[in-house]
Amino acid sequence: MTITITATTALTKEQMAAALALERAVHVHDHTFKDIYMYNQFNRNPEMKALFLAYSDGELVGVLQNYADSAPEDDDAELSVIVAPAFRQQGVATALIKAARAEMRQYGYTADYFVTEDIFLQAHPDFLARTGLHVAEAENEYQLSAAAGTHADYQLPESLQLRPMVQADIDALLPSYMEAFDDDETSGRTYLQSSLDDADDRQFVLTDAAGKQLGYCAIDTSESYYFFGLFVTKAARGRGIGTAMVKAIMAQLASEKPLPLRLAVEASNAVAHHVYLKAGFQQQTVVKYLYPNEA
Repeated sequence: MTITITATTALTKEQMAAALALERAVHVHDHTFKDIYMYNQFNRNPEMKALFLAYSDGELVGVLQNYADSAPEDDDAELSVIVAPAFRQQGVATALIKAARAEMRQYGYTADYFVTEDIFLQAHPDFLARTGLHVAEAENEYQLSAAAGTHADYQLPESLQLRPMVQADIDALLPSYMEAFDDDETSGRTYLQSSLDDADDRQFVLTDAAGKQLGYCAIDTSESYYFFGLFVTKAARGRGIGTAMVKAIMAQLASEKPLPLRLAVEASNAVAHHVYLKAGFQQQTVVKYLYPNEA
């Protein structure tokens, strides 16, 4: 079998449609849920090719995305890989990873790790031994979901207001974003600005009645409503503000176009996990991060 690899910084409309169709087929086959982020907008080096497509006789049989939002000296690159079930263990993933690593090395990234789900590892008990990888249990992540229309009738208390984010909010939000995610100023500003510039993203800011910012959340609307970047300012925590903001956003989205809602939270972040469960989300899958075994 001959495998051809195409690398790009952005998928065409046709490539995106084929990649999403493959992803849906993989989810059905593997009973998995986590979608690959098919973009590179948050990567530290936007000119670095981050999307790799594997073809066999013109058919798309594999996809790899490289997510590298930090400088190479600060963090490893995160690789997400899917392969069509009928083409597994035939060198497709190996070819994708080889191509991605060659591109990454040009930008200083010399280490990487992989994303998978617990249900996949349970179904393939020999996978870790075959690939020379191990699970970093401390980095487990929960993916949660809620049905379309959840909290459609929710109303914020009069003391709180939810509004769209505007350009002028970035400087004011940046310190709280950096504190919440332990991020540097460059990465934080890139994250907030890139989301604001993306036509598929929505951004919300929660304020008190006087207009003081209390929280922020972005929503990727491309396939479903995917919540990301959510935080509550340090001074506003412990007062139910996060739960109120999530419910208010859910109500706003339900009034416009009901779609399934999703988000991810680190298993170690018990406070955020509790907020999302209180807001009506339920656990969908456990995401695992795999690292190469030391030689």
